[in-house]
Amino acid sequence: MPSPLLESPIRCEILEATLDDSPNYIALSYAWDSHEGKVSVICNGSCLTVTPNCARALRQIREIYGKWHAVNVWVDAICIDQGSDTDALGERSQQIQIMGEVYKRATHVIAWLG
Repeated sequence: MPSPLLESPIRCEILEATLDDSPNYIALSYAWDSHEGKVSVICNGSCLTVTPNCARALRQIREIYGKWHAVNVWVDAICIDQGSDTDALGERSQQIQIMGEVYKRATHVIAWLG
């Protein structure tokens, strides 16, 4: 979601789409810095957590691409269920198999190094 301030909370809406019928989107690749803690992201009105590195990348994407309008971003930590139940594990397994296509079909791919 757009925001004029870089440090504003990250807000997003999840849009479900197939690869064959998806809107234009940016795919984000970043390092999972699991030792740094978590940052809250508001997604569809609910709180999710992402790594600080992911949050920094999303803020920069918002600053560059979406300062005044919404931009579609695919990021694994948000778009793939990170839960530990059977459904989440099944989804993650299926999504990992198509990640190459997710990146291939993106209009832009950002490799965030931090």
